[in-house]
Amino acid sequence: MGHTQTTSESLRLTRRPAPDFRSDQRWQLIERILSTGPFQKSPNLRGLLAYLAEQSIQGRAGALTERQIGIAVFGKSADYIPAEDSAVRVQVRQLRLRLYEYFAQEGRNECLHVEIPKGSYGLEFRQAPAEISSIPDAASRPVPQSIAAHQSRLREIRFWVAVAAALVCAIGWYQTAKMAVPPPVPWPLNAVIQPGRQTRIVVSDSSIMLRLLGDHEITLDEYVQPGLRSRMIPDHLPPNVYR
Repeated sequence: MGHTQTTSESLRLTRRPAPDFRSDQRWQLIERILSTGPFQKSPNLRGLLAYLAEQSIQGRAGALTERQIGIAVFGKSADYIPAEDSAVRVQVRQLRLRLYEYFAQEGRNECLHVEIPKGSYGLEFRQAPAEISSIPDAASRPVPQSIAAHQSRLREIRFWVAVAAALVCAIGWYQTAKMAVPPPVPWPLNAVIQPGRQTRIVVSDSSIMLRLLGDHEITLDEYVQPGLRSRMIPDHLPPNVYR
């Protein structure tokens, strides 16, 4: 019996609106919503939306109460106590969800939107937000001067950091390459020591010692000349050093 009463009430509200409703764009929006599948399949939501829309458009949204809705839409008895029956609250939550789904899907191109603010049972009609495509994208918006200057400083800092990193790498490579090359053998040892080769020195000729102690190289011709030892003693050594 209750279901039949609810369905008949829904049909009464949606089929016989007040004459001035037909030209009201708010009611025309409600009719489009009521004609969609979710509302066609749910007499409770259909009757609830129609009743709330009628009361809101007629300026009686502030007087809507849970008890009033329960009696008018859902056929509750006169002694109905909302605190003991949450049917109205449950249906209103479902209606909020269905309205959200409608404007996210079938009604996404609607110029007028309707919603039920939390804490209220009256409908609120408002113009749809501007299309996202009409809002300039971030790339086309002028960048504030302070932000542009900050971005320029960041680019300059990144450049000099890259240059410093390149210099550090170059210096490190140079030091490594320099350490890899053995230092040249000083004279007179370079006469007998070859870089990269094993060298063995057997000192059997005292003239070799003088050559090592001397401050200039000795040619083969000088080596075979008489008196080599006396000529090879450096000036800073005593004359009897080789005796």
